[in-house]
Amino acid sequence: MLRIWIIPLVLSFSLVAVPVYAYSSLPDWANPIVGSDCEIIGGLQSGEILPNQQIRLTYDLEAGRYTVAGWAEIDFLSLKMEVRGDSGLLLASDYGEDNRPTITLNVNAPTKIDVVLTPGRSINPDSPTPYAVAVAKGRNCFERNEDRMQTMFDEWCGIMLEDGYEIIDWDIIDLTEENPTRFTYTLDRGSYAAVAETSNAMDDIDMYVKVDDATTIGKDEEPNNSPACIFDLDHAFDVMVDIDAWELRHPSETSLVFILAINPD
Repeated sequence: MLRIWIIPLVLSFSLVAVPVYAYSSLPDWANPIVGSDCEIIGGLQSGEILPNQQIRLTYDLEAGRYTVAGWAEIDFLSLKMEVRGDSGLLLASDYGEDNRPTITLNVNAPTKIDVVLTPGRSINPDSPTPYAVAVAKGRNCFERNEDRMQTMFDEWCGIMLEDGYEIIDWDIIDLTEENPTRFTYTLDRGSYAAVAETSNAMDDIDMYVKVDDATTIGKDEEPNNSPACIFDLDHAFDVMVDIDAWELRHPSETSLVFILAINPD
């Protein structure tokens, strides 16, 4: 006999809201996380850039702490970014091998800066590629996807441990729409919780818990990107947890946190 409870996420765990939101004016492929106490300066600057082209954008800044973030579509494997002062002096740079450069800048007095974008490696060297730049005043204004996923994982671990669960498996993986993502286990008798959450490039994912690859004993089809199922087993079963992805906006930037835990009581 299986005893089954499907508990909505908001009732299962008391997740404390993180003060971030998606900056909706950005194109879907940019998808940053912007701190709620941050101010975007001059709005989003976007357009197209050729592999042999350089983009220079000018900003007038007051004293304060700023984050400069650039993005390019996935055709660009790398995008270099520099911040230069009035006289052309290099103030800061990000020459990393990715297409999401980020620079933190402390400004002591009102000044003018130039943000310079230079493409690196490109999949299509003869084609223009969309880019975007945003400058925000404040602290921790933009998070990279991998940093956000680690934060998300740490938050869920803390919540589940506080609720008396012991984590028995977890993973952080890339997500696609093409096939369901499946986690397979042989579980003993007990009460279990499975939770998942994606980065903000995904609007909706569903979770299905099955035994012996046949009977669905739990599901969460709510229209959000953080499904959860709590289920009881009265003896050992082979258990499959399937994650179906919907409305995936930018596959190369979408990751999934998955955690399976048991309540030992």
